[in-house]
Order: sequence, then structure tokens, then C-alpha cells
Amino acid sequence: MLISASPAEGYTADIDQAQADRLLIYFSSSATEVVIDTMWWDGPYAEISTQS
Repeated sequence: MLISASPAEGYTADIDQAQADRLLIYFSSSATEVVIDTMWWDGPYAEISTQS
């Protein structure tokens, strides 16, 4: 369970947890989107990607 997400100035945060063992956090601005994809995969695992 995510307790909080604090986006930097100019960004918004959206959270998607469609599965109990996976959480996606999207930080978006007018020019960039950062996605943090976390899951339990033989232990904690995360990938971070950026799109502009």
C-alpha cells in the first residue's frame, strides 16, 4: 500500500494498483512523464522510465 506520493513543483501524481502485488506511480508535467513500476517478483523489484 502506498502511503503518499509527493510530486515536485509542476508535476502531478497518479497511482494505479490494479493488482495486489504491483503498483504504478505516474509523475507527469506538461513535458515529461516518469513512471515508477513496482512489484513483488521474488522480492521487491522496481523499474523507472521517462517519456518526454
